[in-house]
Amino acid sequence: MYMYLRPGLLEFLEATSKYFELVLFSNGSQVYTHAVLDKLKLILAQQKRRDDPTIEDLQSSSEDLESLSVGATDYFSHVLCREQCSTNEKGHEIKNLDFFAGSPSSNREIRDCLIVDNQIYCFQNHLTNGLYVPNYNFSDTHDDWLPLLSKYLVDRFTKPEQDVRSVISKDFKYEEIIGLSRVAQIKQMMNRHQQATTAVEQQQSSGGSATSTQGSCGDTEKALSSEKAKEQGKEGGDDLKEETSF
Repeated sequence: MYMYLRPGLLEFLEATSKYFELVLFSNGSQVYTHAVLDKLKLILAQQKRRDDPTIEDLQSSSEDLESLSVGATDYFSHVLCREQCSTNEKGHEIKNLDFFAGSPSSNREIRDCLIVDNQIYCFQNHLTNGLYVPNYNFSDTHDDWLPLLSKYLVDRFTKPEQDVRSVISKDFKYEEIIGLSRVAQIKQMMNRHQQATTAVEQQQSSGGSATSTQGSCGDTEKALSSEKAKEQGKEGGDDLKEETSF
């Protein structure tokens, strides 16, 4: 398994775990998520040991790796997987806070919960509880999202009796953006409907004019045929008169 860690992940977990309960919520399967978490814990433990000058250098033996893995810091109090996700109308997994917060049996309130994710639809049921962070491009050596996020979380969400939804609504205006987007979509749909209706009306009008023209031409042809018949009848009568005179 290959894993690329966003720069500053260890520092982010160390800083935020002092103020928040951290829950790992993945839309992967339970087996996959726990495999990733085990690998992550080992990598972070190795990094932490290298960064600490009071600890001897890590040896590559399996015994050292096993002992390091057992003693690794567990930053997450709970691990939630695809089995705990809801599904939207497009089949995308949604990380629904109702699963573990806001219920009588839970000791957590939704007003106190934050979701950090790289997909907005993952927190579409709780827009004002979500913080969007873009995908990590492992070739970007100057990625600084985690230090920025860590400072923002600590500065904005560590006050007592604070509703995180009010802070996010004020700072990011997700609902307003979504509302404007919906209005724009509705207007666009109405414009398309109007254009389609106008096109049909114009087509029907053009077809009606052609029919009227064809009708007029037909009447003209009938009139000409009638006049020709009369002339032929007259000429025929004259012929009969001439023949009779003989």
